[in-house]
Amino acid sequence: MLEQDTYFDSIKERDIDLLLIEELHIEPSFQQFIFESLIPQQKSVSFIGAWHPVSTHNGESDVIVIFSDENGKIVALLIENKINASAQYRQGERYIERSKEGTKNGI
Repeated sequence: MLEQDTYFDSIKERDIDLLLIEELHIEPSFQQFIFESLIPQQKSVSFIGAWHPVSTHNGESDVIVIFSDENGKIVALLIENKINASAQYRQGERYIERSKEGTKNGI
């Protein structure tokens, strides 16, 4: 018998990533919520896109979300999630390196 409140036997990182990307691409209020939650001092932005996964020579970002502010400045959010996984070697540092490379190369 199926239990009425158990819809999935497990949730994987990729499931969360794909739901996040889908919502970002279809729901402007969610785009604004994500941006304002992470960068509250900046209010007016335009959603450009969200991608998964994004790999470079020094690792992979689960999700990258790109916005443009009212002055045309590009703002990128590199999102990592962990479900039943531990951080990889130098993971935080490599995220910082990827963000600096993206800034240098114009994303």
